[in-house]
Amino acid sequence: MAQALREGIDPAGHTLDPLMPRYTLSDTEAEQLHAYLAVLSAEPAPGVSDTEIHFATIITPGVSPEKTQSMLGVLRAFVSDKNAGTRKEARRRDEGREQMDRAYRTWVLHSWELSGPPETWHGQLADHYRQQPVFAVIGGIGNGSWKPVHAFCEAFEVPCVFPDVDYPVVTEAGYYPLYFSRGVTLEAEVLAKHLLEAGPNNKTGTIVQVHRDTPLGRLPAQVLRKALQDGNKQTVVDYTLADAGRMPEEFLPKLLGSQSPSVLVIWLDAADVQNLRFASTPPAGLQEIYLSASLSAMRRPDLPDNWLEKVHMVYPFDLPDSRERRLARMNVWLRAKKIPLADERTQANAFFAVTVTGDAISHLGENFSRDYFIERIEQMTAASLSPSIYPHLSLGPGQRFASRGGYVVRFPPGADSPPLPVGNWLVP
Repeated sequence: MAQALREGIDPAGHTLDPLMPRYTLSDTEAEQLHAYLAVLSAEPAPGVSDTEIHFATIITPGVSPEKTQSMLGVLRAFVSDKNAGTRKEARRRDEGREQMDRAYRTWVLHSWELSGPPETWHGQLADHYRQQPVFAVIGGIGNGSWKPVHAFCEAFEVPCVFPDVDYPVVTEAGYYPLYFSRGVTLEAEVLAKHLLEAGPNNKTGTIVQVHRDTPLGRLPAQVLRKALQDGNKQTVVDYTLADAGRMPEEFLPKLLGSQSPSVLVIWLDAADVQNLRFASTPPAGLQEIYLSASLSAMRRPDLPDNWLEKVHMVYPFDLPDSRERRLARMNVWLRAKKIPLADERTQANAFFAVTVTGDAISHLGENFSRDYFIERIEQMTAASLSPSIYPHLSLGPGQRFASRGGYVVRFPPGADSPPLPVGNWLVP
């Protein structure tokens, strides 16, 4: 092997075609490459038979039925299309007419809906997998922690292709899960960059963060606090709410009176933001308010104009005007399949995940290797013609987060006015 790679000479002593690259490999590097090749299986990966290839998608508890159906509708329609379009190829394979047709398989999609507390999910997923192994997980959707699903995909070496989640695993090594972005962690990093670049002359006084007193609620607050304190020693105060329950009626007035923040960062969902009961007049010292687009479901806050003019949102998605143009192809496809446009983010991300999966599978030939499948997705993500809710997607070897930045937007007066960026796309 080393002789072929270094000198271009095969085992019989023949010189390989000049188009075959020659590589400068040390003995140690050649031994490492040989060891890696030795552990690769010569058999197809689990979830692949002579006629079928099995996929799953995963839904965690707490996801609304509307979001679940939005994702499943897209995935099932694509699979139905895929199978309808390859029936002739499957017949040619059975007749042995063309070698390339032996690569075609009927797609089978399984919906794995989890229940109960997160510590039980790994066992549930393992049970599903034992009953029917799958080649890969396409998409998936979760409201909270994705960590048990991430751990399952790593333990069973199952590629997990672009789940629609706001809390992916960002602190641990991972090979098999591929994510759209770092979720709320990315939002906190984008906001830190925005505040630091604005400079101390524009942002004075205390920054107060409001979040629920849960591990997921604390996560973006911790990321933002560390980034700001490392960057300019900015004073950051956390103001925590109980992990559940209705917002205290006088919560916001008391907070603004006791802390006198110049910048208020709210890591809460849209319902909690509405329940803050904004007073008639903002305090004079409050310069800006920041919301999370992910946690707010990208919704324009329904606030009086004197508050709205202070509101900004960290927005790691494509802007509405550009997004409408980019999603036109998907919308035509949805109409053709008689699928109503119900949840733009969920449907766009499911469409991208299943389409890039289909593109990668089509390049595998008969080599149904999960590692090769992941390599193909790494190479094809940036060039994919399928739109997602994110404006910039790309992956490289070892990269697991395809979108790496975001906007900070403001909301002009008028209920129909789209959000406007206050600066360029920020990459922390």
